[in-house]
Amino acid sequence: EQLDPTLIVLGNLFRDQLDRYGEMEALADEWARTVAARAGRTAFVLNADDPLIADLGRDAEERPRPGVVYFGIEDASQALPELQHAFDAKHCRRCGHPYAYERAFVGHLGHYSCPHCGARRPRPDVAATAIELRGMDGSRATVRTPAGELRLELPLPGLYNVYNALAAVAAGLRLGVAPERIAAALGELRAAFGRVETIEVAGKPVSILLIKNPAGANEVLRTL
Repeated sequence: EQLDPTLIVLGNLFRDQLDRYGEMEALADEWARTVAARAGRTAFVLNADDPLIADLGRDAEERPRPGVVYFGIEDASQALPELQHAFDAKHCRRCGHPYAYERAFVGHLGHYSCPHCGARRPRPDVAATAIELRGMDGSRATVRTPAGELRLELPLPGLYNVYNALAAVAAGLRLGVAPERIAAALGELRAAFGRVETIEVAGKPVSILLIKNPAGANEVLRTL
């Protein structure tokens, strides 16, 4: 309330440090109250692939809230062969029925719908339509946006960093940043200390990757 932001980006909710942050559903309810209170005053960039986040962009009657931009992944080739055990969002926020997943990308992030009430993943405004993961060297992504197609060269590895890049693209476009400037800035990203950092030890490259929850552990192993 003190900051009065013009834009808020909400990426995803995974179980992580519950002693400090609290349970996921409680956090989602808090965020829902924030979004409802600021609807029409603040723009929101939301992850369409996280049902806990995507649902915040609709009111109680499932009508889209004003000023909401969704991002997500459309490249089905990056889907997991099956849902993993580290699966945090199992039940519909609308009716409590288990979600049905057409595909999942990272943990519970994916293409989902509720067979009971019909709530489903919204179509993302900013979407990765083709992704090439190159292990620790990063990735390439073709991104569909309202301003046209972008081709991203991302130096940070992992599908989770593609999600981060999509959030940045959606936020930048919403704030009026030129698409080519967004792509150039993402291409210059460098890892923060201790997070996907590679250093040389006795002539060999050693990578340090931070893991804080089961979904993160799965993704780091998948990246390696």
